[in-house]
Amino acid sequence: MALLVYKFSDYEHTAEREQYRALCKQLKAYYGNRDEICIFIANYNIYDCELDGIIFKQDAIMAVEFKNFGGTITAVENGHWKTSDGTIVKGGSRKSVYQQAKYNHIAIKEGFEDGNIVPSKALKNVASLVVFHQPTTIIRDSQEMLKFFQQIDC
Repeated sequence: MALLVYKFSDYEHTAEREQYRALCKQLKAYYGNRDEICIFIANYNIYDCELDGIIFKQDAIMAVEFKNFGGTITAVENGHWKTSDGTIVKGGSRKSVYQQAKYNHIAIKEGFEDGNIVPSKALKNVASLVVFHQPTTIIRDSQEMLKFFQQIDC
């Protein structure tokens, strides 16, 4: 089998558990008949950073963050992300999802490099994957945010 999944502990919230199961199903469908391997580490903590998951694949390492939101979301580089009704999309203990993704990126790079878990050259481009629980349309407010997002409909 080309997909390996390791879950450190159960998720606290129902939406996270549902997103975990859905992501595992999609990864299994995609990697099931491939020669390349994908490793998904779920609910992992590193350097006081709670990650919903980390995906290791042949050409990338990705921090995974689950969000229980949907609809139209305005994403900004500095400031709160908001739904169309003004609800703030929280970034965990960070101000925004964007800042949370940046912090997750740093925690993975420093933690894995300090622990000699992954070679430094493999940590040059750690990506972030934000998985919304509901159908979502992202409105990006800057060129930096355009680089940050590649929306994938599943």
